[in-house]
Amino acid sequence: MWSIRNNQTRDLINKKDLYSSTNPNFVTDRHGVLGNAVRLTQNDYFTIPSDIYFSGDFTITCWIRPIKSGWFPRIIEFGNGRENNNVLIFFESDTFKISFGIYRDQKASLLENVNNKLEIEEWVHLAVTLKNRTASIYVNSNLTDKDDLFFPAFRIERSVNYIGKSSWAKDQAGEFDLDEIKIFGKALKIEEIENDMNNLY
Repeated sequence: MWSIRNNQTRDLINKKDLYSSTNPNFVTDRHGVLGNAVRLTQNDYFTIPSDIYFSGDFTITCWIRPIKSGWFPRIIEFGNGRENNNVLIFFESDTFKISFGIYRDQKASLLENVNNKLEIEEWVHLAVTLKNRTASIYVNSNLTDKDDLFFPAFRIERSVNYIGKSSWAKDQAGEFDLDEIKIFGKALKIEEIENDMNNLY
């Protein structure tokens, strides 16, 4: 769990703190508290330390506030370089629609052409789950998209991991505010996603 508090990005559980070679702006969170969220723009991103983050089913959640779109901008990406065991959440090109995908052996399996669309400059709770091979996207705990992928996220150490940056050179950065990024080692049920959204986790 990466919590953003007092202009710092800390992993509260495994001490895998985020780090950045740029100077992202810390901004107000959804409660209006300054320094408790971060704004990522064209040249701002965080690097996530190497680790085994996925081993079967999982859920990724965060709070996000989109500001500006781009060419397939990444929200979060794990992997070992381009088309190499990637797990990624991204905006579809020039939209505020959230998509999800996994790469293995240079092959992609994507949940795309989605129904969800985030409102510009509005905070929303986002959850992406993978159970067996079934991927689901929830916006404010409402299921918006669901489909089967070709393969799961295999247990492997991933060392090229970013928030707000892509391993694909042509992908552009978007602009969005982000807070409370979490990874769960299971596919959360709807009531668990609601609890996470309501700060009960």
